[in-house]
Amino acid sequence: MLKSVAPGDNFMIGCTESYPMERWEMAFGAISNALKECGDYPIQC
Repeated sequence: MLKSVAPGDNFMIGCTESYPMERWEMAFGAISNALKECGDYPIQC
């Protein structure tokens, strides 16, 4: 997803408030890892 929005102008990642708690750690861990690896501006991954 980050590649498709490069360089990242006017892009925001969000989540719903009704996210299932049993999936929270897996999903938000994956999002966090992707942002750590490729989330700098401009996006170059």
